[in-house]
Amino acid sequence: MEQVADYKSEYYAGEIYALAGGTADHSLIAGNCIHVFNEQLESEPCRVFASDMRLLVQPSGLYTYPDAMVICGKIQFVDRRNDR
Repeated sequence: MEQVADYKSEYYAGEIYALAGGTADHSLIAGNCIHVFNEQLESEPCRVFASDMRLLVQPSGLYTYPDAMVICGKIQFVDRRNDR
């Protein structure tokens, strides 16, 4: 459903929640954080991602789009299509 949606959403506890759009200040702060993370992690085996990358928080089952995310090591993609 999300692959064809016109908006981003979060999935939590069996419910889907539409995400609101951000403000200009919010976007500026997120962009600045991503820039600083990239500078600080330049020599580390880590990559910085913006809000287009979905994150599964496994302990809670929350699927969300954080403003910035750092992944060190291999990215693990989860295919939940067969969990029904």
